[in-house]
Amino acid sequence: ENVYAVNTTACGALNVQNAVYVLNQSVNSSGTCFNITANNVSLDCSGYTINYTQISTGYGITANGYNNSKIQNCTIVQGRTNAANSYGIYLLNGNESAVERNNISTSGSASSDARNYAVYLYNYKDSVVYNNNLTTSGRRDYAIVLDSNSNSTNISSNIIKTSAIYSFGIYSYRSSFNVLKENNISTGGTLAYGIYLSLTSSNNLTSNNISTTGASGYAVYLGGGVVT
Repeated sequence: ENVYAVNTTACGALNVQNAVYVLNQSVNSSGTCFNITANNVSLDCSGYTINYTQISTGYGITANGYNNSKIQNCTIVQGRTNAANSYGIYLLNGNESAVERNNISTSGSASSDARNYAVYLYNYKDSVVYNNNLTTSGRRDYAIVLDSNSNSTNISSNIIKTSAIYSFGIYSYRSSFNVLKENNISTGGTLAYGIYLSLTSSNNLTSNNISTTGASGYAVYLGGGVVT
């Protein structure tokens, strides 16, 4: 099928199937910036910045029910440091997408649960999260989350840093057959884990470099029902 190149200079819906959207300048959003609403959509930020959630809860880039998205070369920054439940990239109910070569940072409260995630996949299968630089600094801010049948995903060659209580590098819940390979993960803060697997099976963990510096911080934690 034909591939369309679309230059974009503002946040909004990415709704042209088979389009490659190319960001030509840095953009700002009070809440959510980009919403992917078609299959086979690519967003290449060309190194420009997406500053999201400057006023209200939202996401840098999100897609719900669409497949074959590709997000690359973006710098994604959470604008309001006291925001909660705001994600850099949030993909739901789809498959076969790629998140590559992005710089994403989230922040939030250190005293109450912020739950701001850099990359969150929910029921999203057969995807790749590769060569990203991810930084989180709020309580329960996770760098990468695989949730509820986000199976057969390859997470590799990412640089991950967390620095608050209950902040995990990679968190997988009820998601199986995933490959976690050659990631460099450092966590700081009490109960901050490098890789946390819960109710998952048949995962492959290979050549990850993990360091933890907080009390009760584990490099790899296997929760209930795990076969790895």
